[in-house]
Amino acid sequence: MMMSVFAYKALEMESKRVVEGNIEAIDLRHAKQLLRNQGRMVQKLEKIQQRRGNTISFGLTTANGAGALSILKVLLGQQPSLKQVYMFTQQMGTLIGSGIPLVETLYLIEQQTVHVAFRQMLQQIRADVINGYTFSGALIRCKGTFSRLFIAMVKAGEQTGDLSRVFLRLEQLIKTQISLRNKITGALIMPAMTLFVISAVLVIMLIFVVPQFEQMFDSRGADLPFITVTLLLASKTLQNFWWLILIALFVAGAWFNVFRQGIGKPLVDSILLRIPLLGDFLKKVYASQFTATLANLLGSGIIITEAFKTAAATVTNHEMGLAFEAAQESLMLGSSASRPLEESNVFPLLVTKMLAIGEQTGEMEVMLNKAAQFLESEIEMGITLLTEMVQPLITIVLGVLLLYVVLAIYLPIFALNKVVAG
Repeated sequence: MMMSVFAYKALEMESKRVVEGNIEAIDLRHAKQLLRNQGRMVQKLEKIQQRRGNTISFGLTTANGAGALSILKVLLGQQPSLKQVYMFTQQMGTLIGSGIPLVETLYLIEQQTVHVAFRQMLQQIRADVINGYTFSGALIRCKGTFSRLFIAMVKAGEQTGDLSRVFLRLEQLIKTQISLRNKITGALIMPAMTLFVISAVLVIMLIFVVPQFEQMFDSRGADLPFITVTLLLASKTLQNFWWLILIALFVAGAWFNVFRQGIGKPLVDSILLRIPLLGDFLKKVYASQFTATLANLLGSGIIITEAFKTAAATVTNHEMGLAFEAAQESLMLGSSASRPLEESNVFPLLVTKMLAIGEQTGEMEVMLNKAAQFLESEIEMGITLLTEMVQPLITIVLGVLLLYVVLAIYLPIFALNKVVAG
């Protein structure tokens, strides 16, 4: 059935505000009915002429069949990245803050979006809004793209009528997440590359270099030391069973991933938090994520119990999740949330103290923001410290491996030279 787009001007019965926008409907009568269902009294309603040809229309799909392309992209599993969601959030805050209606804002962003799957997603969101969905309800339908936190804050912005401020908060929150992710990734790139190079060199030596020395040792009939025997055994194993080693590594990795996400999650999460230095670093990362999220949710007008529940859901560590459950139960009983977190011994003490002060003074959002800022600086120092520790550790591992290979190859050569000299 062919749908048309209508521009309207209507009075919201609940807020008594005059609003303007666009709605998609079968005909004029259907458009009026949809607006009445939304609690709006129509003052002006007219059909919009849609553009034709190969350009984007003001409806759902392009004239050249981009709707089918959208379905194909979804089937292929393409999803917008966090950076693209950040750009969308930034644009939404700017345009809505400039007084542009929501549907027109979505249309403008859609036209500037290069990523095909995301562009089609924005078309769907705009269509849902036109057809009577709330903006947050339309975002929920985009599975796997917008987080529970994102949707909760948008919903709060709809209820308070201040979407612009909510998107500014989301922009800052996502920017912080991207910055933290980039810092951690950047700190891991050099160690990862170093380990890759070491592994590649070792494999090449075992496959191509060590067999040459093995032939020389066999021709001389020399008694080989144990360290050389182990190196030759490793070389033969890699040459003959490399495919089996790859399969074993793949199976082990897959099993650990399933174990990590399933029955083994409590154990693995608990061990991670107790590893010296790394455990403290992870606690700060999780605490920073929680405090920044909770502060933004409270600042968006969400009640403390719902905000706490949503913020806790952003932290994936099982042991910290248990602490959050205890804190939520305490909140529901009208008691303090900071005490259960402090008693769990998995939350940084300074953060729980700042949270307690916020509860006592009624300045929860302010104290949470201060805690998040403090943790952010601590995380930066933690990344620097871990990087400085990992590099010497990799150097030591490299030195031990090189020493092992050199001794395994040259000890028999020294022994043969002594025999010849004697």
